[in-house]
Amino acid sequence: MHSRLLTRLTLNPNHPPKSKHYHLWHPHTRLSQKLVLVLLLFLASPSKAFVRFQPRNGFPSIAYTMSSTTPPDPQEEESTLVPDDSSNKELPRIDRIEPVATTKWLALETYHYTDQRGKERKWDVATRTTKPTQSDMDKTVSTPGNTISNADAVVIIPLLQQPHTNSSSTKNNEVETLLVEQYRPPLQQTTMEFPAGLVDAGETVEQAALRELREETGYVGEFCSTVPQVTRAVCMSPGMCTETVHICLVHVDLENPYNHGVPTPELDDGEYVTVHRVSLNEGLQTLLDTCPSMPIMGLYLFAMGFQLGRASSNEK
Repeated sequence: MHSRLLTRLTLNPNHPPKSKHYHLWHPHTRLSQKLVLVLLLFLASPSKAFVRFQPRNGFPSIAYTMSSTTPPDPQEEESTLVPDDSSNKELPRIDRIEPVATTKWLALETYHYTDQRGKERKWDVATRTTKPTQSDMDKTVSTPGNTISNADAVVIIPLLQQPHTNSSSTKNNEVETLLVEQYRPPLQQTTMEFPAGLVDAGETVEQAALRELREETGYVGEFCSTVPQVTRAVCMSPGMCTETVHICLVHVDLENPYNHGVPTPELDDGEYVTVHRVSLNEGLQTLLDTCPSMPIMGLYLFAMGFQLGRASSNEK
């Protein structure tokens, strides 16, 4: 019976190619058997199915319709896909960037990307409007002491020393650093950080580091006798923003007349900064653990690494 029924399944040629109509009927087949076969076809098909009753040649008939939700067969329907050169790129990849909103300093964008398994996804991203473009970078060449980068900012680790002293006392050989404490509206409280700031257009990373150090702390860093050491660009919060920074190690000669006493910062309008001069050997970790301000992550990791290095050295 089933073989006879299957041989009588007929395709309706007048229906559009995305849907197929099958008429299940046979004068000697019970209606219940036809319903069972329709149910089997429905369960076996990944398509949407519709069943209707209609008379056919004087006998009860069942019309079974499958509306395909899968891509059409290439032989039945011409493909409407447009070739995309980006399809040859390795995954994951960014397909396009959709602007959402922009202010003077920040922009919100939605990144449309394809993940490692080929699935299309979206990610909301914050970016700085001051970030240099790659075309700007192509016009310049980095040289030792003049680092050209498309990073957003520079973080300065100041090392305060008296390099020309003849004294062997621990006090005179002690290395100190500078921290800045300031109010951060997003956190609704003050933070403890290394001096830092944006790299202005046309500036090298070293120039930005020396400028920001002078503006935020009043201290003048060395460049001629000891060139600042610049790290590779590192990310800040890659799950939320595109911001990247360089870390710059700047030596500060305390014998320089500009660094005598308590230098005066050159703050911009709206900046209110408290400068802390702290011993690396004794006071850094203690200050971060006891101060009411929230330490920025990079500074806290630096302090932990410094303490671990000291502990490892003392064990040897």
